[in-house]
Amino acid sequence: MHELSIAQNLFEACKKIAKEHSAESIKTINVTVSPLSHINAETLEFLLKNIAESENSALMEKTQVKLKKDISPDSREIVVNSIEMEEQT
Repeated sequence: MHELSIAQNLFEACKKIAKEHSAESIKTINVTVSPLSHINAETLEFLLKNIAESENSALMEKTQVKLKKDISPDSREIVVNSIEMEEQT
């Protein structure tokens, strides 16, 4: 279950970016993964929400992870393409 370490790193990066932009919540994270990474979107989304809950953070309570598969069979990268945030009102 290597999604856990990916989710932890992604949570920390998103938390930092959200703070820089005074965001209240993160709505969507768009990620491109290689076919060789074997990342499961539902598992990643579940783990992000559990990490947020364990840290008492409402930042990612309703975050949706959208995964796009890279077409390059040699790629082993995971790339965050965009993060859609809701700003504080």
